[in-house]
Amino acid sequence: MHQTKQAVSATSRTSVARRFILSTCTGLMLMFTLWLMVSAESTPLSVAGYLDFSYQGWDGPGSPTGEKQESKLWWNDGFWWGSLFNSSTDTFHIYRLNWGTQTWEDWGVELDDRIDSKADVLWDDTAKKLYVASHVAVLSDGEGVKTEANWARFYRYSYDATLQTYTLDAGFPVTINEDKTESLVMAKGSTGRLWVTYVSRGDTPKVSADYRVFVNSSADDGATWGTPIVPTLNVTDTAIHVNRGDSSAIVAVKDQVALMWNNSISHTNQTLHFALHSAGVATGNWTHQQVAVPEGADDHISVKSLQSTVDGKVFAAIKTDAVTSDPFLPEQPLITMFGIDINSGAKIMRQYSTNRDKDTRPMLMIDVGDQANAGDDKVYVFVACQESGSKNCYKVLDIKTPITDMG
Repeated sequence: MHQTKQAVSATSRTSVARRFILSTCTGLMLMFTLWLMVSAESTPLSVAGYLDFSYQGWDGPGSPTGEKQESKLWWNDGFWWGSLFNSSTDTFHIYRLNWGTQTWEDWGVELDDRIDSKADVLWDDTAKKLYVASHVAVLSDGEGVKTEANWARFYRYSYDATLQTYTLDAGFPVTINEDKTESLVMAKGSTGRLWVTYVSRGDTPKVSADYRVFVNSSADDGATWGTPIVPTLNVTDTAIHVNRGDSSAIVAVKDQVALMWNNSISHTNQTLHFALHSAGVATGNWTHQQVAVPEGADDHISVKSLQSTVDGKVFAAIKTDAVTSDPFLPEQPLITMFGIDINSGAKIMRQYSTNRDKDTRPMLMIDVGDQANAGDDKVYVFVACQESGSKNCYKVLDIKTPITDMG
């Protein structure tokens, strides 16, 4: 990674992928400056970028876009779109970014009508479908609930390029699970099967402390979902039993899906786990391995993969469990980047910052560059500099082949 932290720029590039990275600062403001209740007018900043969208009026727990694993934005038809909160109706709507005024415009399409919900969104440009996995949010205590109004929902929308709008498909939303959870993360595999993951106690008694990682999938483009299951690992399954507040994420990579989660049951040995499974089938063992993270892994995990038929590279930005308040350990790794090539099994770990920096909430984005030049692919890692969130910073790492040659 380049060793100089840089303030996030809002400059656009010619390719969609370049615009995706550099205009991510707009989305990062959603993640990192939620506590700033700003006006509807976008105000240029003296450093870079603009003050962004306000979530004033949202009544859920924690921060409405605070789950590092979830996505709120997508790029379609030459525009940025977002799942944002409408304070007038107390519901989530589809918004579109007006690039000229740097303001988000309500597109009048309602998503989840629950004020205490959070969501992960996924745009499929081939199918021209928008997928929204939405859940009633709780802090840490994921659990099964009896009230249907609190179950996780899956929405599917079709896009009309002529009218430039989205329409909810018939029969939606449908139920994904019967849980309240801290996060709910979605991926679509190469075969078209949709996947979600989350942490919950499931249908166990509420007095139980047996939190586990769950997955569920749909083979018919989200119309019906199976019964959520705890993944069966190819080794002892103790790793899948986690602590309240631990998180899981899932991405599609090549012909598989990759599941990543942290486990903090042991406060002296907080671990990170990675497992692979065929993208097209719901059952069968997951190939598991534990990932060595300096100082152990926190639940701040942001995972992405290179989207191609030949690449098998997965990258994750991770916050370690280093004690930021310890003045005697200023050089302990705090933010790191993990990379793995599922073809060769090669892995890397790169340090982004140390305990001295007190960075938090890492976000990782992949810039695939020009399709004709695979050598210009890059990984961007964004953070909130200092836990107070005074600045947003980033570093860049070139993606080279093989993965062990990355520098």
